Formats: sequence, structure tokens, C-alpha cells
Amino acid sequence: MTRWRISETTAFVVSNVDRVVVFNLDRPQTQPLALLGTGATIWNGLIGADDDLRPWRDEQELLAELADAYGVTPAEISADVTGFLRQMASSGYVDSDS
Repeated sequence: MTRWRISETTAFVVSNVDRVVVFNLDRPQTQPLALLGTGATIWNGLIGADDDLRPWRDEQELLAELADAYGVTPAEISADVTGFLRQMASSGYVDSDS
């Protein structure tokens, strides 16, 4: 079972529910990345409570929450969501335990 979390070296600002700006502190030469729409929604699903902003999130639970929010099944969005998370991991913004 795969779990995801926001990397400890990622700074982020949620300017509203549809816009999140992320910055990889380990790669200061890169530009901040603005996540809009569904990208922001996925990111917001990774954010925890005030006392733990970067909890490990179970992929299946995250998919279920996102599917419910969009009125679809987890199977319908699984490839897109995991693809997004893998891309964010390859850029150092999120961590995976798989």
C-alpha cells in the first residue's frame, strides 16, 4: 500500500482552494510552481492539521476522498492522481514510501 506526504524540503502557500504555490528548498535554482484546479485539490488532500502539516496519506484513502469530491469512482481518477503524485515526487515536492 503506497503512502504519500509533502516533503520536509517543500515550502508551500495555499492562496485559495484552487491555487497552491510550491517551492523545493533543496533546489533553489528552480522557479516556484503554481498548482491550479485539480492539482491544487490533490495537494490540499495531502495537507494535514495544524499540528502535522505533512502527514503520510494512504493513496487509496486519498483517491476515495478525491473521487467523492468530484463525483466519480477512485478507479476513474487513479491513473491521473498517481501520475501527478509521481511527477511531484520526481521533482522532490512529495515523498512516497513505496
